[in-house]
Amino acid sequence: MNPGQVTFTRFPTTSTVLVNLEPSLHAMLGHIDEYIKTYHRPELGKSELPYYFNERANIGLLAGGIWRGDPGNLVLEEYGAPKKSDEGEYRGRFDFWCRAQGCSIYLEAKQTWGTLSNPEQSLGQIVTHLKQEYHDAYLNAANDLASGSVHHICGAVFSVPSLSERQLSQAESILTNYHQTVNSGLSRFSDQSGLHVLRANFFWTDMLQPTAVYKGQSGNWCHPLFDVIFATMPRVS
Repeated sequence: MNPGQVTFTRFPTTSTVLVNLEPSLHAMLGHIDEYIKTYHRPELGKSELPYYFNERANIGLLAGGIWRGDPGNLVLEEYGAPKKSDEGEYRGRFDFWCRAQGCSIYLEAKQTWGTLSNPEQSLGQIVTHLKQEYHDAYLNAANDLASGSVHHICGAVFSVPSLSERQLSQAESILTNYHQTVNSGLSRFSDQSGLHVLRANFFWTDMLQPTAVYKGQSGNWCHPLFDVIFATMPRVS
């Protein structure tokens, strides 16, 4: 399996918000590549794609990338603290805090599983969760943001769309349409909400080979790409 690649897209395109995360996201790709190389064996009926499992696994992958990205980086995952909701305050768990390249970031995250052939549905799931996770994160950490102890509050989505085996011959056009739809939708979302969005798209060309298809009970699928999407409000100087 050849290494994957990661591409960054920002909305608005001139935004430099969260640029501190990019070295860590590159390191995260290396972490995923090593896992896939060692454990992914679709020919044996064993699909071991670490980004496919769930939100908690991807929080761990992100943490691993941040630890690897720079010796000065710091991470806390799933830590207990007072949380706030629209109904009041309660004792809960915060998803993720990190210091990356000197920038402290707090985020709440969710995972979605869509299909590459239905990009509008995938986009709808992504935007819905970005809105909610940013809302929840802001409720929890607005005071930390105001005091300067946190530089950015984020909603984040891990998106893992599938492609069925019978669609492999159309993969190029399906992927083109998917990227156009998601990027256009994220651009609209950024314009309407005022939030800045960073989309980190991880892609493995070799996952489009018939030998990479996982034959499961619900059908035969491959998962050639994985998005980590962050939404945050830029800081006012």
